Parts: sequence; structure tokens; C-alpha cells
Amino acid sequence: MDTVMSLGAEKLVVIFSKSNCCICHSIKTLMSSFGANPTVYELNELPNSWRNN
Repeated sequence: MDTVMSLGAEKLVVIFSKSNCCICHSIKTLMSSFGANPTVYELNELPNSWRNN
């Protein structure tokens, strides 16, 4: 949880996502349409991800 808190504290808009998730894709598109420039962490692509599937 400390890692999530520190990553979230660094940027104004942070999205934790999975690259194959259609809902995550929709949220990223929606946020961008509002002019936000979110930092996106694709959980399934992180080397130390707790779930890499």
C-alpha cells in the first residue's frame, strides 16, 4: 500500500490499469477527453506486479 500511496502522491491524476481491460481503456479515454494527462501504471506490465495476468 505504501507503493501505491507514493506513486499516487507524485502526480495529479494517476490511473492503475490493466492493459487488456476494456473498462480501464474507457476510463483512460474519458480522462483524456477532459484534458487530463494521467499517469498510467499498467499493473500487468510492471515487473513486480502482484498479479501478472
